[in-house]
Amino acid sequence: MILTIGTGGSGLTFLNWSIIYLRGDNSYTFLNKEVVDVTDNPLLTNRTAHGQKKDHIHLTADLKKLHLATDQSVVYIVPSLQSDLEYVLQFKGKKIIFDPYVLSEELMARMCSTIPDFPLNNLIDALSSKYDQQIVKQVLIKCNKFFTRYYTMPESDLNYFNINYIDVFQNLDQRIYDIFNYLELPITTNRVSNWLSVYNKYRSVNQNFLSTFLSNPVEIDNNIQMKIFKEIVAWKDGSYQIT
Repeated sequence: MILTIGTGGSGLTFLNWSIIYLRGDNSYTFLNKEVVDVTDNPLLTNRTAHGQKKDHIHLTADLKKLHLATDQSVVYIVPSLQSDLEYVLQFKGKKIIFDPYVLSEELMARMCSTIPDFPLNNLIDALSSKYDQQIVKQVLIKCNKFFTRYYTMPESDLNYFNINYIDVFQNLDQRIYDIFNYLELPITTNRVSNWLSVYNKYRSVNQNFLSTFLSNPVEIDNNIQMKIFKEIVAWKDGSYQIT
């Protein structure tokens, strides 16, 4: 079993496809036993790899599904809490963990730009009815630790592979060999050329999210910033009501 663990928007859907495709699979069996063909190009919307279905666990209650995994399972897990990560670490198998502390602002901007129906975008719209939208975005990015850095990376002596934003969106063509060495898997050489072509496209359209998200930065009045910050915190703890 291979577990890739990280926040939403961290590119692990593409990584999971890369692992399955480059190890030579023609089909993939889900945790629920459904079988799908492995595509040679998962870029459904260019910036994401959602053209390939995946085993994806993003709710604490669904972590129990990991007991259905086989040696061939490749599961993308979004831990909701630190305790989710600690629970997952107890399972046998290879683990690739995304470090959310590297380029966390860029990651936050990508989350807002690529995750379908991302709830924070509803918050941005709601706050933008009261405050300048660019100011809302700037304050939200400053609060990125609430939404990206909410779990702590395990101790380095544990058996896992550390990957970060740069590895996925800039250097995966180099890091993929290190990843397969860690997984103790051979790469199917006749698939490398196509994989590289797909990755180059994926990489080219996954750049500059932060500068695009904050396209027109402005100075922020401290009082306004504090008001927006308090509303973001209220939304995070569940007490904010979008009207």
